[in-house]
Amino acid sequence: MVTLLTAPGCASCQKAKKWLQDHRIPFQERNILAHPLSVHEVKEIFRKTEKGTDDIVATRSKDFQALNMDWNTLTMQELFRLMSQHPGLLRKPLLYDHNHLQVGYSKEDMRQFIPKSTRSSYLKEAKTRLLAKEAFDG
Repeated sequence: MVTLLTAPGCASCQKAKKWLQDHRIPFQERNILAHPLSVHEVKEIFRKTEKGTDDIVATRSKDFQALNMDWNTLTMQELFRLMSQHPGLLRKPLLYDHNHLQVGYSKEDMRQFIPKSTRSSYLKEAKTRLLAKEAFDG
């Protein structure tokens, strides 16, 4: 199942939610401002990143600016604890399952959450439509 981390008033979060609904992908939505992540959950998200903090820290957020810290001096445990205590530090939306992590809303990148069997059928349908169009145009 996909987990969708959102915040109220986040337009990209609403787009991601609608995309998941439109593609009939089961998901669990969680408002991280109302229900912050535990240190363990933050650590699990970091394990899925390719670029670490660059992927998921919202450096333009009010929380980031207000803390006015030297991030390079923090240990990983301090960073995990800080992100748990200040959920506004996380970029949103954040979507993840056992194998994938998506930061922000991108229609193209979100396709990774479509089950493989469904992707295969989409591809077959697209090929069929293309062949039919070529036959009609040809």
